[in-house]
Amino acid sequence: MRQDRIHRRDRDRRFWRDRVGTSGVKLLQCVGGVAGKQDVAPLVVYLLSDQARHITGQIYTAVGNKIAVWNQPREVRAMYADGRWTADQIGQRLDSTIGQERMGILDALDAMRAAAAAGAKPNA
Repeated sequence: MRQDRIHRRDRDRRFWRDRVGTSGVKLLQCVGGVAGKQDVAPLVVYLLSDQARHITGQIYTAVGNKIAVWNQPREVRAMYADGRWTADQIGQRLDSTIGQERMGILDALDAMRAAAAAGAKPNA
């Protein structure tokens, strides 16, 4: 049985590698469906642009006409297009529509840092 699982895993890797190629853009699977390169590529182009240099540590998904920001384990906000997204459309709308999501762990770390600076032992 173990050999069969290894064989299936290798077959699945080959399946996805053949469809994704070597571009580094991987397929994303989420509740709404499966995203292909044509869904993800415009978001990747935007996130690599100077216009998105202020975005860091965010989790975005792109499937068809929907782009969403997540605060794991749930989707927080989403934006939609009339068709597939382009990098320019994302650049025009992302900040004003779904923006970024502050991660709770960062707030907790800030509180611990402030407590430690005040002489408290926040991790004790």
